[in-house]
Amino acid sequence: LRMVSHKMIVIPNGVDTHFYYPSSNNNHKYEQKNKNLLFVGALDRAHYFKGLKILLQALKDCQQQNWKLNIVGNGDMVDYYKKIVYNCRLEDKVRFRTSCDDQSLLKFYRFSYLTILPSITRGEAFGIVLVESMACCTAVIATNLPGVRSVVIDNKTGKLAEPGDVES
Repeated sequence: LRMVSHKMIVIPNGVDTHFYYPSSNNNHKYEQKNKNLLFVGALDRAHYFKGLKILLQALKDCQQQNWKLNIVGNGDMVDYYKKIVYNCRLEDKVRFRTSCDDQSLLKFYRFSYLTILPSITRGEAFGIVLVESMACCTAVIATNLPGVRSVVIDNKTGKLAEPGDVES
């Protein structure tokens, strides 16, 4: 591999910018009283590494601020995450969207103030959700993991937090 590594390049995943693009009135998301936050990911055991539990624990301390979180995804752990929402007393702040087609997801990206990907392990190889969100001119916060760093440059194209660190 070393002998041919100089002949290789990394071609990152991309998105269809003919489909993922900002709405014509992109500034509305900044003018809303309640800022719409977005998490997109499978809610099953195989995708525990998406870090939704960490995000919910972090938002528990931000209840006085004006935000609403849309969780887009489905899987065998939906009830588990709903229980965390209940235990954190976030029922008025968090909405689960367990059925979402591509057009609806596009609307969530376009109308969200911020997309958050709080992954906790290297199981998050790239974070395609981040690129889709950025293509819609939505800001992103993600965790400082190798694959994610290929998409998010801290303080330039988004904000990076430490994986698994609720305070970060």
